[in-house]
Amino acid sequence: MSLLFNYFTKRFFFLFVLIFTGLIPIFASCDLVVRLASVPFSFTILKLFWFMFPLVALFALPVASCLSVGATVGQLFSHDESLFFRFFPIARKQLALAVLFFSFVLTALSFPLVFKWAPESYWHGKQFLIRAAQQQIENLQAKKFHQIASRCTIFFKNKTYSPDGIVEFEDLLLMVREQQKKQYVVTAQRAHLCKGTLVLYHGTIYSNAGQSYSIATFKSLEIAFEKLFLTSENLASKPVKFLSFSELRDQSLENSEAWREWHRRWARIFWQFLFPFLLFWGMMIFAKSKSNILINTVLSGFFFLLSYISINVAAIFLRNALWSLVIFYGIPVGITFVVYRLYVRKWN
Repeated sequence: MSLLFNYFTKRFFFLFVLIFTGLIPIFASCDLVVRLASVPFSFTILKLFWFMFPLVALFALPVASCLSVGATVGQLFSHDESLFFRFFPIARKQLALAVLFFSFVLTALSFPLVFKWAPESYWHGKQFLIRAAQQQIENLQAKKFHQIASRCTIFFKNKTYSPDGIVEFEDLLLMVREQQKKQYVVTAQRAHLCKGTLVLYHGTIYSNAGQSYSIATFKSLEIAFEKLFLTSENLASKPVKFLSFSELRDQSLENSEAWREWHRRWARIFWQFLFPFLLFWGMMIFAKSKSNILINTVLSGFFFLLSYISINVAAIFLRNALWSLVIFYGIPVGITFVVYRLYVRKWN
């Protein structure tokens, strides 16, 4: 029966590599189209494929693992080989062992992906977009309104270049919209752009947050591109979604947001371990003696959606208390238990 284990294992990994390599360019292309709303297209923007590869792989990995297991099991039913598992339980056991081995390998792969490769590539990709946005501002035409990074609009009357490479603007208008729907309108008599910082002189800043309004004048105002184009968070240190394993572990002891992100990433790894089993049991329950491509796709999308809701929505209510952790990690355990009981009821 070890031949069955080898056959199923090779089948899992063959389909996984095939599906994974197919999903990567699809997901990366979608991400690139979104980024083009912030930075105009150029050949240098194609570097985002490299920067965003681990981040895209973070989503392609669970989907590919689900589809590969579902396709293998579904093919057994479509070829009328399910009776073999009905009368020879040891064959079904070999299939389950192959799923277990497949799950362990992908879980081991997901650990550096979740805690190191994906957050680091995300950070480098953001930095790349900042540099691209700065180059875009340097090449803008005067006396026109220009939209930068989808949340910023800029206008200036004249632009000159100093001998040391600093770009200087006259009569500048800057409008910024933050993610929290807070808006700023900044006017300045002159400004200069140097090393990722826009410095404005002798102007006025208007802010609007909900029903509150404020206005202030300034002699000089520095705007760092990290704050202008990334988020409104305090970027004295990297936001928690960009932190690596050791950074996140250290900050989770003091920072509640880092603590949530720490458990959110562990939950993602836990779900990755469960995905092959969920698809194995799910296909053994719902597969038919015909093409099971649709069933496989629906089940894979359903379980991935459940994991997304569990990780991101449930994490909002996560508190530093035992009962909260039990509920947070109990959601995937409960779903797995229900699916397993349905599988046992049908096959035992």
